Amino acid sequence: MSIDAGEVRARAHFQVLKDMGVLLSAEDDPCLAPAEGGAAPARHVFSAHAPLWQYEQQFYAHPMPGAPAVFETLDPASSLDQVLAKTRFICLVGAAPGPLVERLLAEPGVMLVLFDHDSRRLARFLAATAPARLLNRGFVFLGRPHDFYPPISVLLEQTKFAMGFPVFYVPEAASDDDEAYATEVIEYVETIFYRERVYPLGSQTLSRSIPFREISRELFYDQVYHAYENLPAFATCPDIGAIEGLFQGETAILAAAGAALAEQYDLLRENQDKAVIIAVNSALRPLVEAGIKPHFCIVNDNSLQVAKTFAGLPRLRPVMLVGHSLSALGGEVFPQKFLFSDMRPDIFGHRPGLRLHGSVITTAFALARHLGCARAVLAGALLSSSDPWSLSYVSGASGLGINPETRELTHRWPQLCPAKNRFGRQRYTSLNFLDVKHWLGEEIRLSGIPVINTSKDSIIDTPHVEFDEHPAIEPTGRLNQLLRQAHAMRRRTPLLDQALAFARREILRHQACLALIERVESLPPDEFPVHGAKVLEMFDQGNVSYLVQRFEDFSQPTFYDLITSANPEQYAQGLRYHFSHTARMLQALIELLQRQERRMLDMASPA
Repeated sequence: MSIDAGEVRARAHFQVLKDMGVLLSAEDDPCLAPAEGGAAPARHVFSAHAPLWQYEQQFYAHPMPGAPAVFETLDPASSLDQVLAKTRFICLVGAAPGPLVERLLAEPGVMLVLFDHDSRRLARFLAATAPARLLNRGFVFLGRPHDFYPPISVLLEQTKFAMGFPVFYVPEAASDDDEAYATEVIEYVETIFYRERVYPLGSQTLSRSIPFREISRELFYDQVYHAYENLPAFATCPDIGAIEGLFQGETAILAAAGAALAEQYDLLRENQDKAVIIAVNSALRPLVEAGIKPHFCIVNDNSLQVAKTFAGLPRLRPVMLVGHSLSALGGEVFPQKFLFSDMRPDIFGHRPGLRLHGSVITTAFALARHLGCARAVLAGALLSSSDPWSLSYVSGASGLGINPETRELTHRWPQLCPAKNRFGRQRYTSLNFLDVKHWLGEEIRLSGIPVINTSKDSIIDTPHVEFDEHPAIEPTGRLNQLLRQAHAMRRRTPLLDQALAFARREILRHQACLALIERVESLPPDEFPVHGAKVLEMFDQGNVSYLVQRFEDFSQPTFYDLITSANPEQYAQGLRYHFSHTARMLQALIELLQRQERRMLDMASPA
């Protein structure tokens, strides 16, 4: 069969761009015969959809006063010049030559990302476009967003969206299939932008830091509190390396706290001796109240609030906790604990981590992989709600309530983001959970582990997830023996002496900071601002200012307004506001360390 000149050019250009890492194809050998009837230039138009960031708090758009907006919702009537004045990250859906493409290829400093799922249409574009025009300008993707290796998300995250937020242009006249493809691409790319640029602003690491100041940021207050609280566990508990691969070939049931969990209580009861049941921390209480004791409970949330999920629970001897080093570990609820992720490896040694992002359900899946499980079943993992205004959870989930509202949709925050799943069910979700859907979907695909979702209300519905409301689980016959092995594991070498020495050093360090505050606050009013500014600089560079941002009712906006004021009295007031909160925080940390010191001394004493 003869190959015409257009196909020869398209194949040559395809290979050059692929070799240079500019073009990625989800297909190994796509058809590159240029589509017929494509001589006329295509007209791309601005996509006037509601961008995902409309469903986020808008003050995240301006975290740094005076800096360009992180994101904006542009007027659909914006000209290309107006768009390029706001962002230079441009996505074209439908790789067809035309006036817009020509302009963008000639425009300096533009990140251009082209998407298409039609290889013949892309071939026509490649035949007409010299590869040199695309080098160092962006990427070309052929295929559906979730079908690439490496994932598109990895490549887009590497750009850091330094050119700005993504804006999309789509063909003016598109088939139903092309429109569906455009919708899929837009949600995917905007989700990756959210992950890279917006999610950190609202996450625990920065959520109380806006407006930003230039300070050192290491551990935040909740993490430091848990690090001190967990010192006895650091010294005595094994890490997850002890159970790596132990449950090879078993099925894992991952129990999340979504409203559909109650529908799967019978599934969990029936398979208590057939599958490794891993409950996320927020699902533990409702499971226990239903008479179900999972084999593992997983927690990775570093916030102080996470302790509420364990408050008041009885001692759960059959349940083993797998906890992040900087999370609440439930105290005496769990006789057996395994820790993951490092905290001062120079003192306590290296601990393996688990891949996680945005939701503890991702950590549960990572734990199943770490244990060696051959299959995973999702129960109650909805990541969504039927209510546009509130995420709903299973009854009994601590701190997670149902607050249904009925009002007109606004398609703006605080309304949740619409997310119609593969079954056509209209669901609503947070941008964080929408991101988790895509992140976890790629983890599942790349792991090769079969995953079954038991609820058709879930938005975890990427192509490699199967659905079965009543999956059959075949026992291996080894589960109970393996569980007994896990329960019997202990840390080989306790590190109580090292933990005690660390606690005492931290007490002295905080006492020194506290004494510094006491000295500067005792100065005459005319000397206080000058010396107070020096102390603030020390705290800014020593992580203390970052710690206090999440302590009690400290308000970063209040402090920022005072400390940036040209009025000397307000500036001094800002210093005193900071120091008063910092002093209380330091005293609270000292008292916590002293309690843990006494506890570890008791542990080290002969019985």
